[in-house]
Amino acid sequence: MSACYPDFRGLSASQLIAMTLRDNDAASILDRFQNLRAMEEASVEDIAAAGITEEQAATLKAAIELGRRCLTERRSKAYIKSAQDIYNLLGYEMGRLDREQIRVVMLDIRNGVIDTEIVSIGTIDSCVGHPREIFKNAIVKGAASIILTHNHPSGLASPSPEDLALTKRLMEVGKFLGIEVLDHVVIGDGCYCSIKDLMSQ
Repeated sequence: MSACYPDFRGLSASQLIAMTLRDNDAASILDRFQNLRAMEEASVEDIAAAGITEEQAATLKAAIELGRRCLTERRSKAYIKSAQDIYNLLGYEMGRLDREQIRVVMLDIRNGVIDTEIVSIGTIDSCVGHPREIFKNAIVKGAASIILTHNHPSGLASPSPEDLALTKRLMEVGKFLGIEVLDHVVIGDGCYCSIKDLMSQ
């Protein structure tokens, strides 16, 4: 007779940790970290110092890494229908960066993700995107369209005037190249903003 397991998506972080380590008391290490992101960034030694063995800490780090790789693999199978889909694809990773990054999501004719590329890395409050770099690999890989995305390390997703100007410029270049710019999604900490939606208001 097989065991009956719960719906893991409905479990709390502390319950998942307890199941992973087979130790109900181990869930208390969450009290030592500000959030799961902080735990992900911590070393095995730092996690162990919170009250578990190094073997348990290594097991937990391995589980976190598996989760990160699952998110990465989803990119090659994703189909984009909205800004929400872009956030689901990249929001967790980009929302935690301490520098601005511009990434280009290249799509096929069915809006399936061909590839995602980092085209620029900036400072804590600015990042320059040049059309040449943004469209270069989209042309090489035969993308039918692209979606631009970048993060705001401040945590706020409100686009700046420079973001709006860049979006308009890229849309014009895209028309000339035959590669439509479907949207420009600004990612904050737990939030996002579609510049396309703003421009259509």
